[in-house]
Amino acid sequence: MKYFSIFILILSFTSCATRPKPPASPIDALYGEYRASYDSVWNASSKALSKYKITFSNKDAGLIQTDFLTGYSRTEFYTSGGEKFQKEIKWKLQLKLIPTTTQKGTSLVKVRVAKETYISPGFLEDWKPTETDYLTEKALLYRIGRIVYLDSKVEKLTTPQQGAPTQAPTPEK
Repeated sequence: MKYFSIFILILSFTSCATRPKPPASPIDALYGEYRASYDSVWNASSKALSKYKITFSNKDAGLIQTDFLTGYSRTEFYTSGGEKFQKEIKWKLQLKLIPTTTQKGTSLVKVRVAKETYISPGFLEDWKPTETDYLTEKALLYRIGRIVYLDSKVEKLTTPQQGAPTQAPTPEK
């Protein structure tokens, strides 16, 4: 009986250890937080969306929408005449910027990126909604963060420091 209970105990520990980890939630990829002013995050978002055609932009509401971009799926195919063809996809993005402050009173802007994706099942068929792979959203949030960072460094370098002379001293003759 003693060996049987030890066997059950060991079996229960090893069975839990072999369970795979649950996948990370894709919702985390849809939000970004930036410690910067609302204007700098808005400008960075506009720069990051430079390759998209913007159909709606309202700075007061914090909303940017793009037109559809088209491409081809890397994972979905259809066959016609014995040949495989990539399915066509189209997507558009919607950004929502929400200005807030941290507990210390510094400016914080939350950016939400939503991607609306459709796939064409084949020739002469209607577009069907599909799930996104979240790569575009992650890349866009990364770009916004880098642009905010680089713009803050450029502003720091180009803004004159307080107490520093505004003109270079002229050499005496």
